Amino acid sequence: MRIYKINEIFYSLQGEGAHVGRASVFVRFAQCNLACAFCDTDFAHVAYRFDKNELESFVLALLEKERVASQPQIVFTGGEPTLQLCESEPLLNGFYRCVETNGYKVAPRWIEWVTFSPKTKPIATDNMRRANEVKILYSLFSDDEMIALARDYPDKQFFVQAIDDGQRPISHDSLILFCKKNPQFRLSLQTHKILEIR
Repeated sequence: MRIYKINEIFYSLQGEGAHVGRASVFVRFAQCNLACAFCDTDFAHVAYRFDKNELESFVLALLEKERVASQPQIVFTGGEPTLQLCESEPLLNGFYRCVETNGYKVAPRWIEWVTFSPKTKPIATDNMRRANEVKILYSLFSDDEMIALARDYPDKQFFVQAIDDGQRPISHDSLILFCKKNPQFRLSLQTHKILEIR
């Protein structure tokens, strides 16, 4: 049985993208294949080493502690979750499962919703085909590159989001202008930071 290196597991609201505002259990995997200078997540620390049964038991105990009335969605995040998730071992069957990935590997087929947030070029077509939504950090790609991507994959939901470099306030002016000129894109705000929740 696989052992998963987990940074943290917590219950909150999804703050970004198409599922913003939805109650979610976040399973943050440790480790990443990239070392982005702008990353706002401390994913290096391994708090838990769980096998499948231990991970699922932890999530169920968390939901019982929170007195959750119905099943929230699960969000596998990181770090980079596709370093550890695999096709042959589905996790948390019966839940609606989402993954947030930089596209290191194509997400397993048992994941219901894929948020692909590319950080490097070229962007892999396999990841684009698997994605439900594409979240682009503004300025990592040119306007022309983003527009071409949306044109080539019209069935995807596209979001642009500011890079949080720690400076406050975060300027969204250029993103607002881009979305107004290109309505196939939606502005993604990190609402969990605005609301000061996890």
